[in-house]
Amino acid sequence: MKKLVFIVVVILGFSSCGSNISPNDYKLSEDGKTLVKWLNKESISIDMQGDKVLRNVDSIGIGAFSFHKKLTSITLPKKLLRIGHSAFYGCDALKEIKIPNNVTYIGEEAFHSCSSLTNVNLSNNLEIIELALFDTCESLASIKIPNSVKSVRFNAFALCDKLTSITFPSSVESIESPFYRCPKLLAVTVENPIPPYFSDRGNLGINIRYIYVPAKSVEAYKNAQGWRKYSDIIQAIP
Repeated sequence: MKKLVFIVVVILGFSSCGSNISPNDYKLSEDGKTLVKWLNKESISIDMQGDKVLRNVDSIGIGAFSFHKKLTSITLPKKLLRIGHSAFYGCDALKEIKIPNNVTYIGEEAFHSCSSLTNVNLSNNLEIIELALFDTCESLASIKIPNSVKSVRFNAFALCDKLTSITFPSSVESIESPFYRCPKLLAVTVENPIPPYFSDRGNLGINIRYIYVPAKSVEAYKNAQGWRKYSDIIQAIP
């Protein structure tokens, strides 16, 4: 009998630890739709979708999780639509992030200085890769940009030390100097047959050796404003 009671106590203990989110851990807006601030700096893993209150959040506020040094993983609510700027700034233990497909906006510097981030899954409805979005994500070696993205802003991938290649899908119409000091970035692929607006401010990438574009558009890229200074490394997509 004592053994049975002990087992029940252990099981209950594990159950309570599984969803260990308290209303004291966070602050919501009055309507309950925006997570204004995550208050518990000791949180390591957060499952917002698994919480009956937090699963209804559709917006992450400005700097809501910034500088939460112990946070390694988070499951965002499926109803999420927006992530405010600097939302996860300085979460240097965060290893991966999956953005729900309803998200259409992620603010500037939202993942700036997430130095342990290795895996990013972006929403298929995202239209802009904002300014310095993944700046100083030193462990990020690759990222897939969804075909919904139209614009990639300044320093979006600056100081991504391990980034080796990147592909801009055919939907991209504007690229504004997204790289700065990405020492391992050797190849950039641009799938749009019409050369996107391109401004590099002199920092396309210090070691880029290849710019791959659609075969029928090689000459168009070599003569397009912004691209022509890199005409010697522009070639057809293999």
